[in-house]
Amino acid sequence: TEQGGVLKLKIQENLATKERLVRLGAILDAHPGPCEVQVRLVGSADRHFILPQRVSVGHDLFGELKALLGTDSVS
Repeated sequence: TEQGGVLKLKIQENLATKERLVRLGAILDAHPGPCEVQVRLVGSADRHFILPQRVSVGHDLFGELKALLGTDSVS
């Protein structure tokens, strides 16, 4: 939704390494736009975050996120 909306990411806690999170930030920074980014960190206790980046949702962004975080990470 180009008018805004929300991009929801689900990240398994064991995948949330510093290197992977830095790469996630770089991917999001490369796709600026109107959509809020919410992250659910799934592990011993689920944690929710709203990231500072806002993104433009599209196939390129989804492809990069799925490659980084896994195919079931994006909704």
